[in-house]
Amino acid sequence: MNKFTAVILAAGMGSRLKHLTKDLPKPLVEVGGKSLIWYAISWAKSLGVSKIVVVGGYKFELLKEAVNLIDSSVVMVENEEYATTQRMVSLLKARGEVEGGLYVRDADYIFDTSLANKFKKYFDGTVIFGTGKDSVGVGLDMKVKLDDDGNLLDMSKELTDYDYFFCTQVFSEEKKVSILLQAGEDLIKEKGDGMVHVEDALLKMVKDGETVRFIDVGAPKWVEIDTIEEYERANELVSNKGENVAVELLQ
Repeated sequence: MNKFTAVILAAGMGSRLKHLTKDLPKPLVEVGGKSLIWYAISWAKSLGVSKIVVVGGYKFELLKEAVNLIDSSVVMVENEEYATTQRMVSLLKARGEVEGGLYVRDADYIFDTSLANKFKKYFDGTVIFGTGKDSVGVGLDMKVKLDDDGNLLDMSKELTDYDYFFCTQVFSEEKKVSILLQAGEDLIKEKGDGMVHVEDALLKMVKDGETVRFIDVGAPKWVEIDTIEEYERANELVSNKGENVAVELLQ
C-alpha cells in the first residue's frame, strides 16, 4: 500500500459531555480506562498509516502532552479558532503535514480493530465508510443517499430518504487529496466563515463531478461518544466487551 497520513480531528470543546470536559479536552475523556485519543491513535496504527497528525484546539496543551506520552512521533497541530470553526478548518490546518494519501476521522469514535483489514481493502480513490440504514448503534445519525452506482449523492443528518449511515471515516488517495482540501477551502470562502464540515467538502466534490464511493462495512462495531448518554453506553459496552467494542484494543 502507498503511504498515507492519518489526520485525527480533535479540536472541539465537547460541550455535550458537560462536566466531563470542564477541565479536560474531549479526546482525553476515558472509556474503559483509556482515553478517546488513545483509541484513535491505536486504530490509525492498525490501518498501517505512515504518519499520524492530531489537530487539537480546546485545552490544546493538555492534549499535546497526553499525545506525546502515547506516541511521541505523532504530529500535533493547533486550530486556535476551534471555538468559531468546524472540522474542515481543522483539517486544513493539517494540510502542510499530509504526505501521500489522506485518511480523516474524528477523535470521538472507538472502532473494533478487527475491522481494520476490511477498511484497508478499499483505500483507493475517494471513499467514505458506513453501515446500512437498518443498523442499530451508538451515534448513527449522519445519513447517506447513494446513486445507482453506489456513489455518494447526498449526506445530512436531516435526510428522510437515505440508504446508509456514515461513520466519520474518509480516505482520499494522493492525487485526490488536493481536490478534497480545495473543495473545503472554496466553501469557507463562499460562506465567509469557518463553519464548514468535512461532509460539506465531500458533497462539493460530488457536485463538481468527482466520484466519492461508499463502502458498507457491515454491522457497526464502533461507538461514538458525543453525549453523556453515549458515554455511559460506551462504558457499558467496553466493560462487557460486547461485539460493538474495540475488544482487541483493550487487551
